[in-house]
Amino acid sequence: MGDEFITLARVLKTQGRNGEVAVELHTDVPGRFRSGMRLFALAEDNSRRELQIEELWPHKGNLVLKFRGV
Repeated sequence: MGDEFITLARVLKTQGRNGEVAVELHTDVPGRFRSGMRLFALAEDNSRRELQIEELWPHKGNLVLKFRGV
Protein backbone atom coordinates (compact mmCIF):
# COMPACT_ATOMS: atom_id res chain seq x y z
CA MET A 1 0.00 0.00 0.00
CA GLY A 2 1.36 3.44 -0.91
CA ASP A 3 1.45 6.57 1.17
CA GLU A 4 -2.07 7.73 1.92
CA PHE A 5 -2.87 11.20 3.19
CA ILE A 6 -6.06 13.00 4.13
CA THR A 7 -6.67 16.74 4.05
CA LEU A 8 -7.28 18.10 7.54
CA ALA A 9 -7.02 21.82 6.73
CA ARG A 10 -6.22 24.32 4.00
CA VAL A 11 -4.01 27.36 4.50
CA LEU A 12 -5.99 30.53 3.89
CA LYS A 13 -3.36 33.19 4.56
CA THR A 14 -0.42 34.20 6.67
CA GLN A 15 -1.35 35.47 10.12
CA GLY A 16 0.85 37.78 12.15
CA ARG A 17 4.58 38.34 11.75
CA ASN A 18 6.11 35.15 13.10
CA GLY A 19 5.27 32.58 10.45
CA GLU A 20 1.77 31.72 11.64
CA VAL A 21 -0.92 30.72 9.16
CA ALA A 22 -4.71 30.83 9.35
CA VAL A 23 -6.26 27.54 8.23
CA GLU A 24 -9.75 26.44 7.24
CA LEU A 25 -10.58 23.10 8.85
CA HIS A 26 -11.61 20.15 6.67
CA THR A 27 -12.36 17.79 9.55
CA ASP A 28 -15.32 17.19 11.82
CA VAL A 29 -12.92 16.78 14.74
CA PRO A 30 -11.36 20.21 15.44
CA GLY A 31 -9.64 18.81 18.54
CA ARG A 32 -7.56 16.65 16.20
CA PHE A 33 -4.92 19.42 16.10
CA ARG A 34 -2.64 19.76 19.12
CA SER A 35 0.70 21.26 20.07
CA GLY A 36 3.56 18.93 19.13
CA MET A 37 1.57 17.24 16.35
CA ARG A 38 3.52 16.46 13.19
CA LEU A 39 1.85 16.82 9.81
CA PHE A 40 2.71 17.13 6.15
CA ALA A 41 2.07 20.26 4.13
CA LEU A 42 1.42 19.75 0.42
CA ALA A 43 2.79 22.48 -1.86
CA GLU A 44 1.35 23.49 -5.23
CA ASP A 45 4.10 21.47 -6.95
CA ASN A 46 2.94 18.35 -5.01
CA SER A 47 6.06 18.28 -2.83
CA ARG A 48 5.52 17.54 0.86
CA ARG A 49 7.13 19.14 3.89
CA GLU A 50 6.89 17.74 7.40
CA LEU A 51 5.97 20.36 10.00
CA GLN A 52 5.39 20.30 13.74
CA ILE A 53 2.75 22.46 15.41
CA GLU A 54 4.31 24.65 18.09
CA GLU A 55 1.20 26.61 19.07
CA LEU A 56 -2.39 26.91 17.90
CA TRP A 57 -5.41 29.02 18.74
CA PRO A 58 -8.85 29.83 17.32
CA HIS A 59 -9.26 33.15 15.52
CA LYS A 60 -12.33 34.52 13.71
CA GLY A 61 -13.85 31.12 12.97
CA ASN A 62 -10.60 29.56 11.77
CA LEU A 63 -7.55 28.09 13.44
CA VAL A 64 -4.12 29.74 13.56
CA LEU A 65 -1.10 27.44 13.51
CA LYS A 66 2.48 28.32 14.46
CA PHE A 67 4.99 25.75 13.25
CA ARG A 68 8.27 24.99 14.99
CA GLY A 69 11.24 26.43 13.11
CA VAL A 70 9.18 28.53 10.70
